[in-house]
Amino acid sequence: AICKPEGCLNGGECIFPGHCSCRHGFSGLRCGDVECSISCNHGDCYGDRCDCRYGWEGDNCSEALCVPPCQNGGFCVLPNLCSCVPPYAGFRCEISETSQR
Repeated sequence: AICKPEGCLNGGECIFPGHCSCRHGFSGLRCGDVECSISCNHGDCYGDRCDCRYGWEGDNCSEALCVPPCQNGGFCVLPNLCSCVPPYAGFRCEISETSQR
């Protein structure tokens, strides 16, 4: 069979005109799309790694990034959004609610 104009990519095999049978790890009409071996929550997968979107980090882009970081035991739940533990509040958990009384 003939797969025109450029043929199959990444070792794919032409099974009938215009359609390729792709090797493991590739997909698409011409086998040009790399399938992901991991799940990227907030990013794009390129083979075996994630390219995280702005504000996300970690192997699978599941860890929110707060800059500057959360303070006083608070933790980053979304990009630049801290969840504070009592008695702290504020954008970075920098305000002690007990000191304002």
